[in-house]
Amino acid sequence: MEETCNVDQEALQRKLDFYLNKLRLLAKPLSAELRQKISDELLARLALSLLNETVFAIVNGLMEIQHVTESQLEQQRMALTKQHRFEKARLVQALKESSESSEIRKRRMDELEQNHSEALKELDISIIGQFDHKVADQQCTLELAGVPGFFVTTNPVDVQAQMHLLDFIIQLSVLKPN
Repeated sequence: MEETCNVDQEALQRKLDFYLNKLRLLAKPLSAELRQKISDELLARLALSLLNETVFAIVNGLMEIQHVTESQLEQQRMALTKQHRFEKARLVQALKESSESSEIRKRRMDELEQNHSEALKELDISIIGQFDHKVADQQCTLELAGVPGFFVTTNPVDVQAQMHLLDFIIQLSVLKPN
């Protein structure tokens, strides 16, 4: 029984060393500013948390949700631009058949294009807001799961550091320690 426990401890230590060494290699090329955020202590805590395979499953789940969300938002934007093309074509056809002066026709076309531009801008702002909300949800989920380095923030340097940590976790998820 004690021998089994020692073997398990040795295997766990090898796995921890593997993760820590890989994390250090991944963090090495980062800028000095990011290296301050992603310290060796943080990497050690992250390596320890990766011993629990749940972290990989959580990150994978968050990635899947993000991909679905991105796809839905892209479809929403494409539907709006398609609708705008249809409306513009319909107006062009109506203006060809119209007896209005060229100045009035131009003004109507400019008005439509202005409305379309504003609608697209509003949608883009909404999409950015949804992405910001998704980032906060992900940060909260990872923080609640106890993944070191994750907390809800909008600080660009902290967000960039978290993006690197996520990338590290994703890269390590496909590698298997000896």
